[in-house]
Amino acid sequence: MDPHQYRLLVVDDYELNRDLLIRRLTTLGYQTEQADGGLACLRCLETTPIDLILLDIMMPDLDGFEVVTRVRERWGTEIMIIMVTAKDSSKDVVKALTLGADDYVTKPVDFAIVQARIRNLLARREAEVARNHSEERLALALRGSEDGLWDWDLREKTIYYSEQWKAMLGMADVALGNQLEAWFDRVHDDDLPRLHKQIQQHLNRETERLSCEFRISHVSGEYRWVLCRGMALFDPNGNPYRMAGWMSDAGGHSDHDGLTALPGRGQFIEQLNTAVKRCQLNSDHLFAVFCVGIDRFRVVNESLGHQQGDQILQLFARRLESLLVPGYTLSRLGSDEFAILVEPLAGVSAAKPFADKIRQQLARPFVLDDHELHITSGVGIVLGGPDLTGEDTLRRAHTALDQAKLHGKNSIHFYQNSMSESLISELKMEAELRKAIERNELYLEYQPQIESESGRIIGAEALVRWHSREYGKMPPFRFIPLAEETLLILPIGEWVLEQACAQNQAWHEMGLPPIRIAVNLSSRQFKDYDIVALVRRVLEKTGLPPNRLDLELTESLLMENVEATIKQLEGLHNLGVQLSVDDFGTGYSSLAYLKRFPLDSLKIDRSFVTHITSDQDDASICSAIIGMAHNLRMKVIAEGVETEDHLGFLRSLTCDELQGYLFSPPRDASGMEQMLRENKRWFE
Repeated sequence: MDPHQYRLLVVDDYELNRDLLIRRLTTLGYQTEQADGGLACLRCLETTPIDLILLDIMMPDLDGFEVVTRVRERWGTEIMIIMVTAKDSSKDVVKALTLGADDYVTKPVDFAIVQARIRNLLARREAEVARNHSEERLALALRGSEDGLWDWDLREKTIYYSEQWKAMLGMADVALGNQLEAWFDRVHDDDLPRLHKQIQQHLNRETERLSCEFRISHVSGEYRWVLCRGMALFDPNGNPYRMAGWMSDAGGHSDHDGLTALPGRGQFIEQLNTAVKRCQLNSDHLFAVFCVGIDRFRVVNESLGHQQGDQILQLFARRLESLLVPGYTLSRLGSDEFAILVEPLAGVSAAKPFADKIRQQLARPFVLDDHELHITSGVGIVLGGPDLTGEDTLRRAHTALDQAKLHGKNSIHFYQNSMSESLISELKMEAELRKAIERNELYLEYQPQIESESGRIIGAEALVRWHSREYGKMPPFRFIPLAEETLLILPIGEWVLEQACAQNQAWHEMGLPPIRIAVNLSSRQFKDYDIVALVRRVLEKTGLPPNRLDLELTESLLMENVEATIKQLEGLHNLGVQLSVDDFGTGYSSLAYLKRFPLDSLKIDRSFVTHITSDQDDASICSAIIGMAHNLRMKVIAEGVETEDHLGFLRSLTCDELQGYLFSPPRDASGMEQMLRENKRWFE
């Protein structure tokens, strides 16, 4: 900040006070003016531009309060005001600040304090001016362009749409509100999954920015191609909290991908539609689409950084280009996915050899900054025909690629009709699952946990169940993975947490023995929620004491972004809730990491318990886990206890708590209530 550019006005009816302040301010480089009273101050302001006033309160002609009032009426907040008041006049300070003064200092004046407050106010003004200029530039740029701005608050789940965004869809005068549905409900059904996927990839930090082309409906009813670009902001824990960008007219289709200089999705679909027409004219004409994706590209990006990740994509594109012959078309579809149209195809049997060529070309090391990187890829293949549109053909190639990636690294997969039927079935199930909460189709069952020392129920695990009107009773392994993939686990998980806490508090209010309720948390809840705030809110709403809630987390969840996870777990631990590792022994099982987490207990996975009395390895593993946990002052819960032999062996190992069908299968709330009323002692 340069003092020479600011002019300050000192207003005081006592000449010595004015002179002292003027001398010190001039020495610092400020331009100065002075006035011996309130009226003189106002006259000076009419003729001389002033940035800041040092204003005495008590003056004979016009006191400081009246001067502040008139300055704010005449010049608004353009001129900053620091009041100079006696030490014991707190009421005067409050009155002056209420009328619009910016700050105050007390008499006798400490010039170091005056200097600091002047500097702070002027610095704040500079920041405001810079921000206003930036906002004006942005506003002018937006008005001068034809792009529509959007700004998404990920925590509040609200979004802002600019007037131009609405105008692009013919809805300039329509109140769209601030909900995402106003955007996503207008996206073409064929393009919406891809948009969701690319947004999620960016929020997972798999891509440096969002860039996606899709069709969106205009108020006229027609679909128009648009290009949507944006970037997210992340908090210190690595969680996204805001995402903003713009939408522009793509002119019917994309031209080229900016990073790789390859044709974009729109041009590729045009080529596919042309290939389909050739098939319709000539039944012997064949073509195939090869969808190619880098295996675990997210890990590559996170390890090397987005800049080097982009370089890999460019090298990847050049490798694929080397396979092209006249008639073939290569396109980048987005993120790490590419597509090749092979036309004409010599025969059905020629598809697999070309896929092998793709793998061989990409298997050679990539050289980046003198380092060799070995990258694998998956390939999905679909044979084209006269009965499908270009969009349908590409969608099937995408489906085949997804299947290839599920099979592991360097896999090839051909599209089959059964895959399409499976996909349609999955989409239908997703739609039903979205309605499950509002239809009251979800419910909880509870499996008791028995204390090894007393033989009585000490806790219960809450397990979500779905009784669908369409599918009947659905096993968790059918719908939980789908809920994770589609983010439905977020509302479902919140519902489970609240229902379980409310039920446990209800049992307590009935006078039943106090127990701890265990609720599983998903990695999505950690990534997409302020989980500490959610748990605090649920506990306050239900009235459940924090020590009656046990949150179960998987080892893989703990190892995702370790530092951020530790902070979240510490926040939960500070609330007073219990924290447990579920299915322990199936993941990282690292003692070094476990010591860093504020955990209360480990839960031995049932796969080790099942053969504990017949398999020496399983017995040794269980013994080691229990010993390790006790050394870390953690309790151990064994699940999958189904026989008396299991019970006896685990008690001999001093396992703290036991859970399994030997005691009870999961039961509904009334069944669990009956067990608590009986307060049975299961063993001596």
